[in-house]
Amino acid sequence: MKEVIKTIVIVILAGVAIFYGVRFNKVDKRMGKLNSQDSLQSIQVKKFDHRVHDLELKFKGRGEHIQEFQSRLKEFDQELQNTYDKFNSKVDSLDYVFQGFRQQTENTLDAIKKSQEEMNNRIYEVRNTARDERLKLRQLVRKVSGRLSNLQDEVDNINKQLEQKKKNEQQ
Repeated sequence: MKEVIKTIVIVILAGVAIFYGVRFNKVDKRMGKLNSQDSLQSIQVKKFDHRVHDLELKFKGRGEHIQEFQSRLKEFDQELQNTYDKFNSKVDSLDYVFQGFRQQTENTLDAIKKSQEEMNNRIYEVRNTARDERLKLRQLVRKVSGRLSNLQDEVDNINKQLEQKKKNEQQ
């Protein structure tokens, strides 16, 4: 019985481990995709820096330069805000996935704990029943042993009486 319970628990734990391995693999792939998108954003920021540097070299005049720099700065701020919003939405969706994963894990662990408690209770009941049956059998064996010894005494008495009768008849 213990071996069956152990086997069931091991199979359940192996299934849970495989499930979580698959889930972590998906999350890892998604993180790889986010990292590649992050490097793309870094390249775009570098391009912007080069454009600013080229602008400084051209220097068309103080007023024109300041106006052009301000417009490019606004574009850069907008790009930065868009990138920030994209990353926030991706982090939020990843957080949502992790929360779901955590909830699912907690539910699975709760179910396993409940199952384990039920098995422990059942084992306790079976052990108590077996102990009670063993005590009943011991009492029955004692009674039977006592009756057998009484029967043996009676048989011995009858044998003695028969032997005495034979002796009396022979005399």
